[in-house]
Amino acid sequence: SVKLTFPGGLGELVARMESRLRRVRVIKNRRVSSVRREAGGYRIIMENRQELAADTVICAAAGSVAAHLFEQLDPADGIDHFALQLLARAACFAPGEPIPKDLLFATVIGQEFGNDDILTFLSAEDGLARLIALGILQNDAPGKVVLHRLLATFTADFLDIDQNVQRSVENALLGVLSTYSENARNLATLPFSVTHLKHVTDNTFARPNKAVFRLGILFGAHLRDVGDFENAYHYLDQSLAVASGAHDINGQAEAWIGLARAQEKPQEILLCTLRAEQLLRDHEMADQATLAAALHYKGWAYYQMGQAESAIRAAEEGLNLCKAADSQILMGDILNLLGMVSYYTLGKFEAARQYLERALAIFREFGSQLAESTVLNNMAESARLQGDFALARDIYQDALNIA
Repeated sequence: SVKLTFPGGLGELVARMESRLRRVRVIKNRRVSSVRREAGGYRIIMENRQELAADTVICAAAGSVAAHLFEQLDPADGIDHFALQLLARAACFAPGEPIPKDLLFATVIGQEFGNDDILTFLSAEDGLARLIALGILQNDAPGKVVLHRLLATFTADFLDIDQNVQRSVENALLGVLSTYSENARNLATLPFSVTHLKHVTDNTFARPNKAVFRLGILFGAHLRDVGDFENAYHYLDQSLAVASGAHDINGQAEAWIGLARAQEKPQEILLCTLRAEQLLRDHEMADQATLAAALHYKGWAYYQMGQAESAIRAAEEGLNLCKAADSQILMGDILNLLGMVSYYTLGKFEAARQYLERALAIFREFGSQLAESTVLNNMAESARLQGDFALARDIYQDALNIA
């Protein structure tokens, strides 16, 4: 291949820049011993112990030179050991994208190190401070750090990041996102950058493990909630393929349920939920909460198709499974569906009131405000259909107050 440079080498570029700079001192041919992060900038230590202050440092050096930064980290030292572990995991996130510190800590605390006690957390904080002091990581927005994209590439090669490190990042994202999804009930917004979720999911789909396809399902849910249905289908299909390759029946069913939620037509929702239901009924080790979720969306599809009795049968079976599995949030969802079918399709307002009040109590107990607002809307609509407009107005106002 042809390589273009200056006739006298790249040194010409430095000489030309030096000749044009005014009121600037150019220091050349000096070895830098270390670079330290300080408040408001950096402290550069030269080999002759001369110190320079700088607002910004750009490292344009061969890998063997840049490696000197990492050589200052001693794996035998407790703090440096945490620093190296955090650095390896930071390199698995999207390069140049701010990483929440709490998310980075979650990749080491309670996983490789076996516990989440206060001493472990303090050691991780010290390790992160060490990386910042060396200028390897930089503070960004409050509570976030950044690993420069060039340094991220070098880190991945230098530290020889293995699958255990990558899996710890996947599991951390999965844990944080699963909890957030259960509480928020909608993934249009995320607790961290969507760039990180896409980067980690894309890089790990080749490895058939549970974290990968469940991350794909959650990413598909996010894409669905922001209206990007084409890419939602793509990631959900990939998740289904990985779960199938791993012979994970529950994972396949979760992917089918995810695909059902990404459909717009009730007939397509029903087809996806039937696939999930069949997989789970044919497997004796099937997760009962997942089967309950499939029955919930099956009931929802029947409701949209105007088949109230079929919707009730599916929802009631799902409700019984929720009780056995102690799946409270899903129980609230199914109770809300039963309430909707009862008042809107069947005109059974008293039965609807009982279902909706039980759902409301569950969502209030778990602090799920979006779900609470949804139930209140249904209660208001039921009151309106019965002609009690004053009550309907009051309940609608309650829903608006928490929406």
